[in-house]
Amino acid sequence: MKPAKYKWIKVLLAGCVAVTLTATATATETPRPTPTPRPAPTPLPHPIPSITEVYAIADDGTPLHWNAFLPSGTGPWPAVLVIHGGGFRAGDPGSTEVAQALAAAGYLALAIEYRLAPPGLLAGQVSAGYYPDQTDDVKLAVRAARADSRCNGKVGAVGGSAGASHTAYVAATGTAGDDRIDVGVCLSGPYNYADPASLIDPLHPNFKEDVTNYVNSSDPAVLLAASPISFVTRSIAPLFLVASVDDSGMPPQQLPDMVAKLNATGVINYQQLTIAGSLHAFKYWGTVEESAKAFLAVGFAAVDLVHGTSQTEAALKPEASSTTKPMSSGSQSPEGKSPRQGSRASSWGIMIRPP
Repeated sequence: MKPAKYKWIKVLLAGCVAVTLTATATATETPRPTPTPRPAPTPLPHPIPSITEVYAIADDGTPLHWNAFLPSGTGPWPAVLVIHGGGFRAGDPGSTEVAQALAAAGYLALAIEYRLAPPGLLAGQVSAGYYPDQTDDVKLAVRAARADSRCNGKVGAVGGSAGASHTAYVAATGTAGDDRIDVGVCLSGPYNYADPASLIDPLHPNFKEDVTNYVNSSDPAVLLAASPISFVTRSIAPLFLVASVDDSGMPPQQLPDMVAKLNATGVINYQQLTIAGSLHAFKYWGTVEESAKAFLAVGFAAVDLVHGTSQTEAALKPEASSTTKPMSSGSQSPEGKSPRQGSRASSWGIMIRPP
């Protein structure tokens, strides 16, 4: 791969955060609005209907479903899994806001279900849903999406909370072009289940309950072994990592832990985004929607540029400076839609103010 191509991808990603940005070194420098209004998503003129389908059968015989939202026009399209949260023990793909927005942007949006840890159960679920059942299911979804005739062979994911953890996991594990995603967006995810500060955080007591229940252990070594940060290598797929300053559903150390591991490993194909306020995961989708879609477009474009895979190790992170770079007009989202030409981004430490 010629260095010029890598540089071209870097310029694209430097402009992919398509909102008004203010660079920041620490979250404490930004005023904290109280209360935090929920950003309103861009309304769709006509809701996109979904099709419920079985995407795989889990190893315990559980039928696994997704709700498929098809873009307009003729496929095939890049597929994006929408992975729900719920503390690893609850949740379903019933919320359509994110999937509809992605389908309207030209992606085959697939809102998936996966087995749940106790007390949650899917219909027909036999296993307890402990690690690694859930991530095994997500890998089945990645593989099924890639093989789907409506998909062009490229698969990404957008996950919130526990779903963001699963997104990071399937970005770091598996085989490129098979059960590893090509690009991911992680909203308020837990990445280090063994982080000491997170486990005793009095403002987020559910964190310890959720991760120990999911892993079925309180042993720090076992928790760490199941954590996405334990699987980070330089071959990880491009990730857009987002959290809010006072995230109501996630300890504040989770995002810095993931970023530190990425940096220590030499990974540069990621962006970090911190938004003001206390909203959690998909609740701030209206604020980051355009940025997320732009990041997906760049990540999918990189698949074709780097030997037909998503291994963009030295390609995707913008220059670590305070300068801004415009989005290249050569970056196109699906169906020829350009992700906000002329948008600008600073270095990867970023603060967005809600509208």
